[in-house]
Amino acid sequence: MLVIMDMEWIENAEKEACPTQLSAMRVDASWDCVSRFDELIKPQDQSCQQWGHMAFAGYPSSAFLEASTVTEVIEKIDAWLLKDDVLCWWGDQPALVLNTVVRKNYGRSVHHPMKTIFPAFSRTVKDGQSTEGSPYKLARLRGIATPRIEHCSRNDVDVIQTLLKSVQMRTKPILQSNVDMEAAIKPSDQYKKQKLQKSAAQTDFFYDPKENKLHRSACVKAKRSQEIVGIVSIKEAIKRNYPPCSCCREEYWNYSWQQAQEAIRKCGYCFVYTWQSKYFHKPTCIHAKRIPYVQLRGSVYYESCIQGKKLPCGWCKPSEKDEVEPEHLYIPNGGQGIKKPKKRKAEMQFSPWATTRRLDKAEKTAYRRYEQAKKERELGSGNTDMTQQERKDFLVLTQPGNAYWAATGYKFFHIRNCPTLDKLSHLRGFSKYNDAVRAGYSPCKECKPTPKYDIKASIPIFSEERENESIGQLDQLCEAWHFTHFCEGQVYYIETPVGKWKLNTASRPVDVYHINLVKTPGNTSQYHKQHRLFISLADTFEYIRRHDHLLMREQRQRGIGLPTP
Repeated sequence: MLVIMDMEWIENAEKEACPTQLSAMRVDASWDCVSRFDELIKPQDQSCQQWGHMAFAGYPSSAFLEASTVTEVIEKIDAWLLKDDVLCWWGDQPALVLNTVVRKNYGRSVHHPMKTIFPAFSRTVKDGQSTEGSPYKLARLRGIATPRIEHCSRNDVDVIQTLLKSVQMRTKPILQSNVDMEAAIKPSDQYKKQKLQKSAAQTDFFYDPKENKLHRSACVKAKRSQEIVGIVSIKEAIKRNYPPCSCCREEYWNYSWQQAQEAIRKCGYCFVYTWQSKYFHKPTCIHAKRIPYVQLRGSVYYESCIQGKKLPCGWCKPSEKDEVEPEHLYIPNGGQGIKKPKKRKAEMQFSPWATTRRLDKAEKTAYRRYEQAKKERELGSGNTDMTQQERKDFLVLTQPGNAYWAATGYKFFHIRNCPTLDKLSHLRGFSKYNDAVRAGYSPCKECKPTPKYDIKASIPIFSEERENESIGQLDQLCEAWHFTHFCEGQVYYIETPVGKWKLNTASRPVDVYHINLVKTPGNTSQYHKQHRLFISLADTFEYIRRHDHLLMREQRQRGIGLPTP
């Protein structure tokens, strides 16, 4: 007998297809339901738990978390199917996914023959209505009521069965339409091409992945394959690294060069390059004008380029003579041979490292706390008589991000100069008064802590000033940790699965702005400034890595999927 099948799936972090719903309906020759099978499938791992994805349509997240695993569902469907059943799918893709999952878990292919309905339907149905589109669209064109929720396997099977019965579809054409088992599984659903083509028709540019070219919408040279993607602007195309067609090449590179010149002017670069290239150039070099501005990197110093294992361009022949000292942004090599900027007296006593802006009161306090913590740890590092717990308490007590401390098993929290604090162990720290109160502690009646001691800015204890840093080092770190990154002038952007970061690389301390995609998943542009101070770019990246690593680990422990950036 024929069995109408449908399945929903989602890709995990390893780009593996993970089924979420499986439905089947055994029908007779008149397309009447004989029996049916419906199962939800528990997500394979936490990266699949994106509850807003269409693969989870029709049911709450709790229903999937309490469902059977994929192997259990495969065993159930095998037991339900009869020996002579023929599996009929609307298209190839779900059939290929099921076959791949079965092969992965059991080392074999699906036992039953698999057929596709849509090719036979579009070829044989001649009722005067369209035969192109989804089952829902075809059913509505024929006056058939359809469920409100699409991409739900149970609803999909019902719609396909009702549609085939209404047009009195013959079974023989379907039995002749075999699933193409040699086809590749596509990560997107079968209607994505139509959506992309529609969006491409509404934009000024489009990208053709088969040609790997960006075209104007009216370009006569474009072949317009089915995979074309609509592009809103030249800026978007440059960010995505789409090479231009001759129809828009001049506009493409003119826009990129304008943005690059602005970045070179602001940063004072004497030499430019891309982080992937072997060569560096003068800003006036003809090859520099063909560097997409989001990939532009640069340096003031010739020696920095050589140390970065770059070779001088053979066309423009850059040399040390091309160095021009800009208004100082950062002091390499301890400032030897470089004219240092004048500092205000109030700033000299608080900051031995170069700054590009005046520190406010909270930032000066943060620096004093950081210096005090560093000295205390240097003195304490030589004490070998500490027990393991005493060492842990010492590190908590000398953490510059803590303003209040409490001990496990006690009711009160204290400030640093409280005499009671010296007698306690198993300490934990808090940066804000309200954090300690929310944790269940009360203020000590002896030292009487108040919110005025709250940390408003802090410097991580692992921070230190580093010489000869460049944006190229950030590129290497992001590549090593597989973070998305790009640069626009002096502003550097980093994106992780749980956050977006914006760094002002020309500022010392480095100004860092953040979007938390876990707390605000719909936020794409409203950054908030971090209250921590960073003396170097490497320390900034290390903080970002630690912050988002902990956040991702918390998400996994709670059984919550990572947000889509």
